[in-house]
Amino acid sequence: YHIEGFSPLQDKPHHDLLKAQELIASLNRLLPAPTRISQIPQPFLSKQDSYTVLTVSHIFEQLGPMMLEPSCAYIVEAMILPMLLDSCNIEAPFEMQTGIKQILELLWICLEDFEIQPCMENLIWALIKGYWFGPVQPDYIKQLKHLLVVLCLLQHDLSRRIWLSGALFFKFPFVLHIRPPDDKGIKIAFPVVWWEGYHEISTNNISIDSDMESSQNFSVSSNEKKESYMSACDLIKKRVTVLENIQVEMCKILMQMDDSTSRWDTRPTRIIFSEKLRKILKDLHLATGSLQPVQACSGPVMTCFLHRLIKAFKFHWEVWVKETPEAIKVDDFYIPHNVFYEDSINYFDLARVGGIISHLKKAHRDDLKQARTSTSSTRYGMNIGSSSSITDVDMNSTTFDKTLIDILDSICLMYNTAVHRQLSKVHGVTETMREHSKALNDTYKKIDKCPPDRSDVMHELERAKKVFTNEATEVARHMGWVKSVIFSEEKQEDLHWLLKVVLHTIEMAQSSGKLYVFMPEFYMENGIYLFQALWNYFLPLTVNVFYYSEGVPYSLKGDGFGFRHSTSPDLIPFGISDQEKSVSGKKNWFRVLEMVSTAVPEVFTDWQRSSAELTLTRLFQAVLQILNRVTASYKLFSTLSRLHATDIERQDRYAVLAAVAGVLVTLLQRSSEDRKKLAVQKLLEEPSFQIESVAFLAGNPMQIGLTASPIFSFKKFKEVTEEECKEIENLLQYLSEEHTTARMIKQDSVDADGLCTICYALPQSVKFVPCGHFSCRPCITRHLMNSTDCFFCKEVVVKIKDFNEA
Repeated sequence: YHIEGFSPLQDKPHHDLLKAQELIASLNRLLPAPTRISQIPQPFLSKQDSYTVLTVSHIFEQLGPMMLEPSCAYIVEAMILPMLLDSCNIEAPFEMQTGIKQILELLWICLEDFEIQPCMENLIWALIKGYWFGPVQPDYIKQLKHLLVVLCLLQHDLSRRIWLSGALFFKFPFVLHIRPPDDKGIKIAFPVVWWEGYHEISTNNISIDSDMESSQNFSVSSNEKKESYMSACDLIKKRVTVLENIQVEMCKILMQMDDSTSRWDTRPTRIIFSEKLRKILKDLHLATGSLQPVQACSGPVMTCFLHRLIKAFKFHWEVWVKETPEAIKVDDFYIPHNVFYEDSINYFDLARVGGIISHLKKAHRDDLKQARTSTSSTRYGMNIGSSSSITDVDMNSTTFDKTLIDILDSICLMYNTAVHRQLSKVHGVTETMREHSKALNDTYKKIDKCPPDRSDVMHELERAKKVFTNEATEVARHMGWVKSVIFSEEKQEDLHWLLKVVLHTIEMAQSSGKLYVFMPEFYMENGIYLFQALWNYFLPLTVNVFYYSEGVPYSLKGDGFGFRHSTSPDLIPFGISDQEKSVSGKKNWFRVLEMVSTAVPEVFTDWQRSSAELTLTRLFQAVLQILNRVTASYKLFSTLSRLHATDIERQDRYAVLAAVAGVLVTLLQRSSEDRKKLAVQKLLEEPSFQIESVAFLAGNPMQIGLTASPIFSFKKFKEVTEEECKEIENLLQYLSEEHTTARMIKQDSVDADGLCTICYALPQSVKFVPCGHFSCRPCITRHLMNSTDCFFCKEVVVKIKDFNEA
């Protein structure tokens, strides 16, 4: 990055570069390439190979000593790398690159071992720098050439071995990342933009140019712009797919199970690669969990790495299935549970489902011993192929290939550590695009409503329109890249397959019994993360469970009590706070409670569940406290609403009372008779229950105020149907009758000495063992959730017994 007027920290070795330039020029005259023809004299063409090797040996005799000098990096990057790049045949990227292969062979033949190592290390580093830091154009020609050279390096056994054995291999993931074009390039790639809602904007008779600064301002229809935009997305996807396929070929090479006589490392490539991959993930795990700056690959790099590894893994497993008929198919794949407790994979300090690994080994010592010696465990045995470095594996079974299992486990860990977080960040572009589109629509509506005599307001609106248009145009271009490359159908298939692997692994591990607790915790998290990514991030995008600005649950929309709207009818459709912890957001959690009551009422009313009674009690406590606070006095709520606090002044009773009414109607009107009686019994037992509060929902002020018209009525809101209003009236009638009956029974049987001395609201119903104290069941149940001691004497409570038990 040369800056005019400034010198670099280190001067170029001009003398060595001039000498190397002459030597490389001689090589160029000898070796053919797609862009050059060898300049060997006609009489020597019959013996071209012999003369080439002889001449090249003399050239490298002069070039070799220069590899040991400090100028080696300059020579390799300025001379040797351009020669390799010129030897690429980009017209046939998936064919053998004979020019590059020949140069590599000559390098290894003519240079000594102590000369070839610094040469290859500097060449690899120059390739990484050129690919990663170079400018990105929409045609990706420069990146394609660099990837072809990297692929040839990996195809060459000796070059691959020297890269795998060195520290530079930890930079390999950077070669698998595909960056989007720069700002200038992305404008060239997407000359015309389009986004969802564009047609609505274009109907305002205002032209939106794809480039506000471009001189090509012509008007085209929304459909034509959409077609042009989609064509640009397909073109960029087609170009990127070529790069991705080359990167997949690299990963296939690194996963091959080969033998080597290299002096650097004689183990198979797959074993070395698996160890290096685990070390990369360990560094990444330390970087995410530490505040110290640790060198690790970024989220975008690991996301590309993951997809290339999945493709390569599928390829090698299908090869394994062809060679091993009893092996499971790739679509039914899972990780056998015995690898989680046999210590064949290094999980460093990762948590297990059951806790810390040291504790689990002590607690399940006998189970581990039995599992390792049991013959049934051979069903999950694995074959190591030609490697003998992995132990604790059943060598007689060929159902699984242990080396591939290690790589797939690393893929699962990679998604949990970095990839899901990156997908969530990228999805933010979609949210940003939606916000800009909404802001642009709102601006056009304000322009239409602006009075003609308010030129100052019109000027500000026009300025805002231009800003939002520029922002929406820029984000739409990035959306094209995201949709074509990151959230494409192929990437969706990769994550869907990975989700099936994770779920199948959890299912098989669970069937192993007590040893299920040894499964790493990130498998459980991956099941949730992958489902969330497939549901929310990939096209066709489904509506999110929560509205992006208010947290309104769409899952209940149209089915909840008075819930048939996107924006609450008591609020204006714009200017609403989108903060996560705003008052509007918190109110909508009442709707979540209503959704649970509607979808799975058994959580509260199924007495076969040990937690149902306590859960229903706590639900009614919350509902009644909210209901009493809103309806206690018609002046109280209005006073709070007039406070000059954020969001408070806009609040209305409807959003709160509609959700509360939905919970009560669902549990007390729409349930079966037996469950309805259980629910109403718990409701009437609550000390905070007031029939006047329920009457407020029906529009009957009763004792709250003797006004001519009700203070609040659901009949005023068009979102509430007549059937729902009728349900509220039936609810009030039903509770009035039950409340009267309960009061009469209570007056006949009330005994002050028999009341619970904790709450003084319910009668004593249980006895503590062994201390013998008494209380009501809800009070002691809540107490025992936090402590096992008796509420009165602090003696440990072994169990509680009902009065009617013998």
